[in-house]
Formats: sequence, C-alpha cells, structure tokens
Amino acid sequence: NIKNKIAADLEFFYRAYRGKASFKYYNFVFSSVQIGGVSELNRLQAVLASQDAVLAGGASRIVCLYYAFKSIDTVLRFYLKKILPRSVVKRIIQLK
Repeated sequence: NIKNKIAADLEFFYRAYRGKASFKYYNFVFSSVQIGGVSELNRLQAVLASQDAVLAGGASRIVCLYYAFKSIDTVLRFYLKKILPRSVVKRIIQLK
C-alpha cells in the first residue's frame, strides 16, 4: 500500500499472515535498519499507522485492544520524557 508511508511493510506482512501465507524461519539476520526514521521521530504517528495497517488487514479485537494500550503508553512516555529530568529518563532507559 503506497499510501501507507510508515507501516506499509507491517500491512503487507499482516495481510499475508491473515491470508494464511507460508512463512519460513531463518536463523540469521536477513536485514537491519537504522534508527532515526519517521517511525522513530514520531512514535504516536507510527503506532497509529501500524494500527491502521492491521485494521485494514482484518485485526481481531485483542489486536485492536493492544493498539489502544500501545497508543496510551506512547503518549504517557512522551509526556513523562518532557516533565522528568533528563538524568532520570536516561536511568530509566538503562534499566530496560
């Protein structure tokens, strides 16, 4: 879907999965991406684009619920990063 600038790959794979496509597992890194892209710069936009992608693919209610919680989590993290001191944010990230 060329209209989906952020989560087109997710939309493709989700539709394939829902359409019972066959997937094969390989025990090596097939591809990698660098951080700092559109989805990294605007997390909420990325979460919403991912939600739209799976909804277009016929997502179940549990998947819709997941994206509702993911959206809330993303907004809370955004505002916590704004109000907490930078040193505290760094410590929290290191705990992951």
